Amino acid sequence: MSFFIAHSLIANKQERFLLPIIPIIIILAVAGLPRIKSWSQKISFQKTYRGMWIYFWILNSILLALTIFHYGKKDRVEPLVFVSDQKNVSGIIIVQYNYSFLVPDYYFGKPTPPYFIFEDKNKFNDNCIEVIKSNIPINYYIVYSDSVEVEKRRLENTFHKTLTLENVITPSLGDWLAHLVNPRYNKSNTASIFMSK
Repeated sequence: MSFFIAHSLIANKQERFLLPIIPIIIILAVAGLPRIKSWSQKISFQKTYRGMWIYFWILNSILLALTIFHYGKKDRVEPLVFVSDQKNVSGIIIVQYNYSFLVPDYYFGKPTPPYFIFEDKNKFNDNCIEVIKSNIPINYYIVYSDSVEVEKRRLENTFHKTLTLENVITPSLGDWLAHLVNPRYNKSNTASIFMSK
């Protein structure tokens, strides 16, 4: 109980700080089951005890079926995997105007294609100059923005290319639930992947 009270008072409320206590809670719950069973037999609550097990299995089976094929941070992982599956990748621009994050570039595969990150709308021109100076032909664009069409036109006008939408990655069920529970720290974003012609 003191862990939850202390955690509630700490300003940085993130799931990773709760994860270490989950095995302890499970062990304590299992350790207490024989006492609950003997207590239910003494006061004729066997139907209640059996009902608790039925409730446990039904609820957990439903949750398992809903979450087994979903994972967190899909908007960060899936676009990189999609791009890595393409055979013609020469360079990538990742526009992170919704939120900034460290790009897990190992999902691009080996060898990792060159990529540039645009994090600040005010530094757009500087970012473009850096890309142009590199002489790397960019042909994939991953855009995280509230105004995707505006950013698409901006990129088209700057690089004189036509961008076609290849894929849209929406948040997973896990991302959506995490956002619902704690929207301040869990942003569920959509990634739009464009290819230039």
